[in-house]
Amino acid sequence: MKGSEELRHSPELMVRALPSLDPVRRSIERVIKRWPDAVSSPQPKERELIAQDMCRRVREWDWKDLTTQRIASAAVAVFDAERCSRDDLALVRDFYLAEISACKPGPFLDAMLGVYIDSFASEMVHTQRIARALKVRAADFGPRHSRLLVDVPDLLKPDL
Repeated sequence: MKGSEELRHSPELMVRALPSLDPVRRSIERVIKRWPDAVSSPQPKERELIAQDMCRRVREWDWKDLTTQRIASAAVAVFDAERCSRDDLALVRDFYLAEISACKPGPFLDAMLGVYIDSFASEMVHTQRIARALKVRAADFGPRHSRLLVDVPDLLKPDL
């Protein structure tokens, strides 16, 4: 039998359509609604404003209308490469390090591990300080972050 005849007698091809992504979108919306404090990295142009706002809040001890998300975003700004060594933000960095040791297990502690990873520079003082603070609290991370520490046991040893 010729190829053209074979094709004429072949069974019909079944075209499969992709399932609707609406259930996935609804699931994502439910997660975001339930846990809105996931860390988002602020845009570079916003970071200075966020860092200065957090500096003012720490100086004045003003915590009105502040979410864990905003606190975590400010940490990203305060510890980024541009601001991690600035003297005018030392008070805020000290605040974050003190909070790591004092806070309950939860989103803030997990967020600070993310800040550590994002701002990691082994030779920098801020990296060493965050690593020491987080190392003490390693048993208090959530499941995802605990798993990361199991998979990368030297993560909190920046001098290796």
